[in-house]
Amino acid sequence: MIMVSRVPIILLDTQIDKDALEAAKVSVDSFIGSDNEQGGHIAGEFINECFKPTNILLLNGVDGQETAESRRRGFKNVFK
Repeated sequence: MIMVSRVPIILLDTQIDKDALEAAKVSVDSFIGSDNEQGGHIAGEFINECFKPTNILLLNGVDGQETAESRRRGFKNVFK
């Protein structure tokens, strides 16, 4: 007897590596997320407007994690 069950996969805010999905023979039904790069940019603009910083220490999420990298990129683009 072969049992087949279908469990919907919905991703929140972070994509799953496409190769890993293919290897597991699964697909994503839906992705719900935000534009983290734009969020980092907005945060950078806010800090720049409020504080006019000359030195910034940016504490970030885990290196290599998609949302952390996007937020850092958006934030740093404000101060280029």
